[in-house]
Amino acid sequence: MPPNKPIRNGLVITGIALLILGVTYIVTNYLAHQKFPKLFGDKVQVASLDLNLLKRSVRFRQPTLNLDTAQADTSVSIYSRAKEIYITGFSVWSLLFDHEVHVNNIVFDSLALEIKLPSERPTNQEREAINLFVKEVFTRIEVENFELKNAHIRAFHHGKASDFLRVSGLNIGARKIVVDTGTIDQLFPMAFEQSTITIDSTYLKLNENYTLTSGKLDVRDTALAIKSLHFKPIWSKEKFAEKHPYEKARIDFFVDSLHAQKLLWELHKNKRTELSSSKLHLHQPVLEVYKDKNPPQGPPHTKPLLSGLLHKIPLAFRCDTLTATDGFIAYEQYPVALPRSGRISFENLYVSAYHISNDTAYLQHQPTLTIDVLSQFMGVGKLTTQINLDMNSASQQFGVSGSLDEMPLSYVNQVLSPLVGVKAKGDLRSLDFDFKGDDYSSSGELFFQYENLNITVFDKERDEKWLQSILGNLVVRNENLPSESNYKTGNIYFIRYQNKDFFNYLWNSLRVGLMDIVVPFYTNPDKANPPEERKIKEDNH
Repeated sequence: MPPNKPIRNGLVITGIALLILGVTYIVTNYLAHQKFPKLFGDKVQVASLDLNLLKRSVRFRQPTLNLDTAQADTSVSIYSRAKEIYITGFSVWSLLFDHEVHVNNIVFDSLALEIKLPSERPTNQEREAINLFVKEVFTRIEVENFELKNAHIRAFHHGKASDFLRVSGLNIGARKIVVDTGTIDQLFPMAFEQSTITIDSTYLKLNENYTLTSGKLDVRDTALAIKSLHFKPIWSKEKFAEKHPYEKARIDFFVDSLHAQKLLWELHKNKRTELSSSKLHLHQPVLEVYKDKNPPQGPPHTKPLLSGLLHKIPLAFRCDTLTATDGFIAYEQYPVALPRSGRISFENLYVSAYHISNDTAYLQHQPTLTIDVLSQFMGVGKLTTQINLDMNSASQQFGVSGSLDEMPLSYVNQVLSPLVGVKAKGDLRSLDFDFKGDDYSSSGELFFQYENLNITVFDKERDEKWLQSILGNLVVRNENLPSESNYKTGNIYFIRYQNKDFFNYLWNSLRVGLMDIVVPFYTNPDKANPPEERKIKEDNH
């Protein structure tokens, strides 16, 4: 019956086709309504799902996640929504039979993430709740390429009207996503091999006194660039002093741009973080420090010097070279005893620092941190300074040397008057200094060359000491001749105030050298009557 053979073949082909279509429908229906909706966990809801098995792609429309941990005796709430999640390059076999799914690409488009935290520091249970947000998405999916487009993140505390964190325009491209599902040490426990990250703007409220903001941020693998980084006080100078029961420095720090090369970080299982960079560059950094000395000093405690301060940073870090260009530093103090409020500034600042680290292994090979500074003191005199810190020294040993080129002495009075109690007229030809110190005392020499010097000496009540002024001018008058040998040498010896910082220590070391030169019949009290115990500064000056 040959004529029936084509019919049988057609029926077989039709049956196979129907079987394939039926299986395809069943598989598609199962994937669309069972497997894919559960791929991100039960807490993720989607408005609709578009599945294309031929292209091996799926598109989740308007996915949302609402995680409220109040039922678990915590007070963390997370709400997230996105325009869509787009997945391509998945294996149907792995979707059907494997617990974990491998995909080539996953894209989150226009993600909005809101996190509500308790006002206090999150507990481990609350940190684990935040971890769930990441794990809900990535525990079941192994991702080759991940992309986050135009995301916005905000975080706030219960009962607070304003956010403490805002991130706008976050874009991430990464390869080989790895999620650590067994730890809660990181709020977002993700790692990736290669990445590109850009952020349009960031706002972070650090505490009740300061915020940290930035403009454009760009991370490409191990290179970092940030625009308009600003560590900014919340309060005005007057309000800042009112807010604190004790004397406290107000710091305002801005960097036009920051660039880091070969930036690497690693979090170890013992919670120790390591951060390193081959080169860090700051363009146009501006640092303004203001101290209102009307509030009383706080309870005295020993402050570490600069090397000790670096060792206290709670992460191991290393920077081979740090440079800063076209910077500005100003320090203002109000009030001071003599004869007006003091403000000093360093303009056109250029800094090069080498071997910055607190890592014990690194310091075994490079124990000396060197800082070279070139600036215009008070915008007029060229000032060069070098600071060397022995980072392995238990006594925090250091060395400081430098020189100040010629300038009118009237520009120096804002330093001379508060530090020395002397107002000077005339011309400074050069000022050179070289001294060493540790956490107890400093010693060295200061060389002062001048012409046409005339001094006025003040007491602590800002009244002129007429006799000392006359005698002082008699002493210096014979040395006012314009000659190469027209200089005086001052001896530096200062026992440190233990409750003051490193730069206060440097200023006081220079102060005693200047006083030894310009104050007639000066006797250094630290030499004449050294204290039996370590010194504490107890007054407000």
